[in-house]
Amino acid sequence: MKDLITWPEFLNESKTSDRIADGITNTINKVDDSLSYTDFAKAVAKIILEDYGKHNIEPFMKELHKELNIK
Repeated sequence: MKDLITWPEFLNESKTSDRIADGITNTINKVDDSLSYTDFAKAVAKIILEDYGKHNIEPFMKELHKELNIK
């Protein structure tokens, strides 16, 4: 997970998203510094469903794909 925040040339992030990414990374490292991608994906899905709502899944995925350059 630590490598994700060291690749600024691949991500177009705002100052807010940088702070959020740092917070997420720090929290993950406190819980499990070798977190699997499966557990991470499940945790993100739970947050989106419980805290942001199903209506935000499509715009979230669109933005995520844009930031990761996935077509």
